[in-house]
Amino acid sequence: GPVKTGRWARGLQIFGKYMEKTPEEANQWFVDRIPLGRLCEADDVANLVAFLASDKSSMVNGTVVTLDGGMSKSIL
Repeated sequence: GPVKTGRWARGLQIFGKYMEKTPEEANQWFVDRIPLGRLCEADDVANLVAFLASDKSSMVNGTVVTLDGGMSKSIL
């Protein structure tokens, strides 16, 4: 299922209150703006961790990998 954290849930509560939306409506608002059309799931994180732990990532160093389905790129 989706990766859920207290920080994300709290953010939805604050955002939802500000936008006069329930947390569920706020969640859908975010999903509707993600180019991939879904939230990051546990398997997405596991796949990244497996890659970073492998020899295939030997040239990856000192960077932040964003798992957001293209959302941050779409707003820039």
